[in-house]
Amino acid sequence: MPMPGHLTHGAEPISKVVSARPTLGIEELYREHAPAIASLGLAMLQNVEEADDLVQDVFLRAWRALDRLEDREGARPWLMTIAIRLARTRLRRRKLTRLLFRVDAPAVEHAAAPGSLPEHRDLVKHLYRVLDQIPVELRIAWVLRYVQEETVQSVADLCGWSLSTAKRRIQAADSRVSARLNAKPAGMREP
Repeated sequence: MPMPGHLTHGAEPISKVVSARPTLGIEELYREHAPAIASLGLAMLQNVEEADDLVQDVFLRAWRALDRLEDREGARPWLMTIAIRLARTRLRRRKLTRLLFRVDAPAVEHAAAPGSLPEHRDLVKHLYRVLDQIPVELRIAWVLRYVQEETVQSVADLCGWSLSTAKRRIQAADSRVSARLNAKPAGMREP
């Protein structure tokens, strides 16, 4: 019979079972997942400094809640969900700042791959200006689906949405982006 105050799991004390469970260190998680978080941050925020800050904030939050992570397989979606929530907050704050203080949209950085043709860089910059004009939730859905190449189910899971909500938001974002991209933007050259 166990002593009062000593929890057991089968015949083993809980403390022994918990300490035997392999732990994932924050350093290991960082090495394995920081590039994906940075890629997501840059795709969402289009600013290197903000993306770097996002990576730091994600792993700080992950470190604080590391005891909630059960297994290695759950690490990527868990970290990506944290990143999406933080990016959502940053994007909303950015929109509010522009609205309240009439601040211009930030310059699109690193939107196209180095060495891209000027026409491609212009198109990618135009795409991100269009994404800045649509609601944050639609932007997140579109970037996850078409830039990060997540499945619709993955978009739903990462954002905490139902599958039908994810489909609806991806479709709405795609319709708005397509309509605005097909409209001739000011300053764009004819091919």
